[in-house]
Amino acid sequence: MFIRRVFLLTFFISILILAIGIASGATNAANPKEDHFKLNQLTAPASHLGPENRICCGNEHDQRRPAMAYNRNHQEYMIVSYQALNAGGSIGGARLGLDGYAFSHFLLSEINSYDCCLYPDVAYNGLNDEYLVVWQQYNSNQSKWEIYGLFVPWNGPDFVRPPFLIAGWSSMNLKVPKVAWNSYRNEYMVVWHTENAASNLLLGIGRRRLGADGSFLSNADYITQSNYPGFPDLAYNPAADQYVVVWAQIGNYYLDIYGGKLSREGALQGSVFPIGEAVNEQQFPAIATNEQNRYLVVWQDDRLDAGDWDIYGQFLDGGGNLSGGNFWVDISTQDETHPAVAANGASRRYLIVYQKGTAGGESIWASHINEDAEFLNWFEVSPGGLGDSTHPPPPPTPPAISWPTSGNRGARGQAAISTGGCGCRMQCSRRWQ
Repeated sequence: MFIRRVFLLTFFISILILAIGIASGATNAANPKEDHFKLNQLTAPASHLGPENRICCGNEHDQRRPAMAYNRNHQEYMIVSYQALNAGGSIGGARLGLDGYAFSHFLLSEINSYDCCLYPDVAYNGLNDEYLVVWQQYNSNQSKWEIYGLFVPWNGPDFVRPPFLIAGWSSMNLKVPKVAWNSYRNEYMVVWHTENAASNLLLGIGRRRLGADGSFLSNADYITQSNYPGFPDLAYNPAADQYVVVWAQIGNYYLDIYGGKLSREGALQGSVFPIGEAVNEQQFPAIATNEQNRYLVVWQDDRLDAGDWDIYGQFLDGGGNLSGGNFWVDISTQDETHPAVAANGASRRYLIVYQKGTAGGESIWASHINEDAEFLNWFEVSPGGLGDSTHPPPPPTPPAISWPTSGNRGARGQAAISTGGCGCRMQCSRRWQ
């Protein structure tokens, strides 16, 4: 009798524990952000972050929208950004050592009394040992935006070759250019989005192929004009001799992420295809390739809760086709926005950086994953508090992360976020290895 009672008690306790476990599992399944929060809390922070460094420039100036490239021949970085100067706007640049400290600053476009030059991007040419910097710029009568470029020697501008017009279309604004270097054929592809100059309505994604000397190897033409596409990004994979371009466009009543594969000549191969088309909005895609068998596309997404932004990703195989499904990168209860991504082909790992809203202000966070979408860790790159840290560019290899920060006069242990007394925005960097 005693043994029977013990058995029955054990049986009922086991049923109770199982029921609690099922209920708990159902709760977590319904609240994936709670699971992520617990996992995030248990993940060890990165121990290989260097100190924050202020890159540029004077306290009275704003620096915004940074982009950067790694120079493998001289083991240094080039960072470019829009600079709001006292006399007007310009594109500025800086050279950084592997420690993330800037040792050279310069202007790359002429200074005008209006915000003439925005959204710079940069690609490094390892064969010619120089950079191609691109940006959007007002034409001479300030009636429309055009795409300009400048070749910059590895050690800074010499202006032997002045800035040149890449594309300009009648009655249209050309904006937000991105550039990729074709390392196999030593040439470039530049993409942008177009708007109606009168209504600012998005019209399509444009592209142009450039030789290493800046000569035009194709006409400026459209990749797609369907469903109001905008904010493109692109990556070149030498293993496939192919570009993949991604953008946001109207899908099922909301913005979705789409992509297209381009031949080396810039011709669309097949049809455009959906990458992220869940409920609600998907915006601001970024793409990187390990230059072998994978691309990773990341974007901001509010599928779980309208208006609460998270970061999602999707792998593509070496041919640019979908591999697996969408997966979350960071889905905390705070807003995660404006992601950027870089690939390390040797380790087959990816570093994703993004802006995160916190109680103290906008901060920069990073997620480190492998090609199986397994997370190695999350970590904070720059905290909010003294000022907002926003819009990180894709970190090159080896990774160094930069971002603009804003704030008022104040002292902090790291000089990178000690600002002047004007509440300005400046460029900061931090090396991660």
